[in-house]
Amino acid sequence: PTPQPPVPTPQPPVPTPQPPVPVTPAPPVCAWEATENVRLCSGANFVLDTDVFGEGFFPDNPHCPILPAGLSADEMVTMCQDVCGPADECAGFTFYTQGLQGEGPMCCFRTDASNKDGPGDNVCYEKAGWSDACTATPQPPVPTPQPPVPTPQPPVPTPQPPVPTPQPPAGPECLDISGNSCAACLSSNGVCAPFTRDHCALFGATWTWCGA
Repeated sequence: PTPQPPVPTPQPPVPTPQPPVPVTPAPPVCAWEATENVRLCSGANFVLDTDVFGEGFFPDNPHCPILPAGLSADEMVTMCQDVCGPADECAGFTFYTQGLQGEGPMCCFRTDASNKDGPGDNVCYEKAGWSDACTATPQPPVPTPQPPVPTPQPPVPTPQPPVPTPQPPAGPECLDISGNSCAACLSSNGVCAPFTRDHCALFGATWTWCGA
């Protein structure tokens, strides 16, 4: 018989290489962990060099600014978080809901808030999942340059008596969380606080001065 050539062994197809799937990093948590019913969260003090709330400090405790009267608990907590959040060395704070020794409500800032003493009526707030991205100062967008608009030459006007310029109503950026007009210091979450312009400027980009 005539010899037959060997039957070739079928080869598996060569897989087409696929590009790697890009992995989007998870955003920072930038959250706060609250522990209720404590006397205080103890640790090293985060001392302030400015009276951030304009109400003074608990005597001999420059890490414990007194909060303004007439605000809700949520509004006061937000104000304390706005002070501690941007500061890398501030780990958290004790919110004294009823004040202390005759002084009004206050928050005492700590560089370490891991130890909780209790029981009590106060709340310990700690940064949870915090990273450098949480305290980074947001950069404003770069404006797109616009072509110059030619200025038309107006006719010579007839002198008129001065007319008072009407003031525009408060825009959305000056309405508080309840939709009321704010004429003082407005936080990014709608808290209208009775601060002066100088005190409002201490909080940075998260607060807006809406007064005259």
